[in-house]
Amino acid sequence: MDPVLTDAFGSSRNVKFKIYPPRLDIDLNLLGRLDAVLITNEHLDHFHFPSLLKLERTVHIYVGDYTPNFVAENLQAAGFKVTRCKHNEWVDSKDLLFKFYVGCFNTPFWERRVYHPYIISKSDPGARLIIQSDTLINPLFIKDIKEKKEKCPTLFVATNNSQIPHKGVPGAFDNIYPSEEDTSNQALQLLSEVTCTYTQEMPEVRHVFFSGGAYIYDSPNSIPFKYSDIKSLGNLASQLSIGRRIHGLEPGESFNSLTGEILHEPWSNLDASQKKIYAERLNSISGATIPSILKEAVTGNYKDEEETIADIKLIENEHALLARMIVGTALGKVLLSLNNFIKGSLESERLLIIYRLSPTHKKAYHLNLNKVTFEETDIDEEAILKYPFGVEWYLKDFASILKGEIQVWEVATTNMRQWYLGDKLDSPIAFFYKYFAEQIRPELANKITQRHVLN
Repeated sequence: MDPVLTDAFGSSRNVKFKIYPPRLDIDLNLLGRLDAVLITNEHLDHFHFPSLLKLERTVHIYVGDYTPNFVAENLQAAGFKVTRCKHNEWVDSKDLLFKFYVGCFNTPFWERRVYHPYIISKSDPGARLIIQSDTLINPLFIKDIKEKKEKCPTLFVATNNSQIPHKGVPGAFDNIYPSEEDTSNQALQLLSEVTCTYTQEMPEVRHVFFSGGAYIYDSPNSIPFKYSDIKSLGNLASQLSIGRRIHGLEPGESFNSLTGEILHEPWSNLDASQKKIYAERLNSISGATIPSILKEAVTGNYKDEEETIADIKLIENEHALLARMIVGTALGKVLLSLNNFIKGSLESERLLIIYRLSPTHKKAYHLNLNKVTFEETDIDEEAILKYPFGVEWYLKDFASILKGEIQVWEVATTNMRQWYLGDKLDSPIAFFYKYFAEQIRPELANKITQRHVLN
C-alpha cells in the first residue's frame, strides 16, 4: 500500500479516502502501513498534532514552501522526516503523484499559506483528486486545466467553511449593530457554492466530498454550526445535483473510486466522548436552552486575585504593540477616516476594548488615536453609541491567547461580541485574526504545538 493522508486518504489499489475531523481514535493495527502525510495548512482544524503523534515515525510528512517553520521543526522534533515541497512541482510517492497548488490569491490574510494538494494514482489514472482547503481553488490550477497542462480532476474535496451559527448563538463576525443581511437562503447558497461554483471550471468532476464544519471546541458555550452535519448535507446536495454525486463521509468511511461504493473501515472513529458532547449540544439548540453569550470564559475562571492581576499586567503590556498595529491596518484607516457618529463629532477615541474579569466585573480601554495608546476608561452603558468600533471578551481568554495556550479562533466563534461599521473584514475580530496569524505571531502558534511535543 502507498496511502497518502491529508484531508483525505489514498490507496494504491484504487483511490480510496476518508474525510475526518481532527480528534480521532486511530487504531494503527487496523490502519495498516502509512507512508506519507500532506499538510494543507497549520490551522488546528487541519493540523491536529496529537493525531499525528499516533502515527509511526516511518511516515514521511510533506509541507509546502509557505508553511511556517515551527510546523516542520516540531514534526522533526517528534521524529518524523519532513520535506518542503515547492508549489506546482510534482512529487513521486510510489503509486501516487502529487503536487501542492497554493491557495487563491484573493483570500483573507490569515489564510494565505493554504495549499490544495492535487493527487493522481498511477495505477488508476482516471482517479484524479483535488483537495480544496479553506480558500477557493487557485485560478492558476484552472488555467492549467484549460490549457491542458493538467488533466481535469474527477474527484473533488470541498471545504464547508461556512461556519454559520444558529439563531441566538454567537458567530465570529456577528455585529451588535442592526444588520440588513438576508440569511433566508443560506442553506441553498452554501450548497450552490460548494457543489456548483467551486466546480464549474472542472467539468470532469463526478464526485464531490464535503469536509470541514466539524471543529469541536471544549468551551461549554460552543454549539455546532449550522450545516456541520456533512452526511445529511451530502445526501441533500446529491438529490439536487445533476451529473455528479455529493458525499459527506463520516469518520471511518471510505470511498472506492472504481466501484463508487462507500465502505466503513474501523481504523478511525470520532472520540466517543466528543461525539456524545457534539450530539448533546446539537440537540440542545432551542431558543430556551442556548447558552447566553459571554456566560463564562472559554479558559475557565480565575483562581485568585494574584492570577487576575498578572493577566491584567500582561494585556496592558501588549496594548503598546496592539495600538501601533491597529493604526497601520485597514481597521486603523477606517477609524482615522471617521469624523462624526451617533452623538455628533468624534474625539480621538473611536475603538473600545472591554475585558470581563468575571461575569459581572469588567475593565475597559479605549484607543487614543492622537497618542496611539490604549487608556483605561470607565465602563459606559452606552458604549456602542459613543464608540463606532468595539469588542468585548474575557480577560482570561485574551491572556491565554497571548500565552500561546489557545488560538483566537477558539474564542471568536464561541465567546466574544463586537460592533463595527462597514465591511466585516474591517471589523475588530478580522484585525485580531491578522494580528494573531501565524505569519505575524508564529511564536504563539509554536507554543501550542510544542506542548504536544513535550507531552
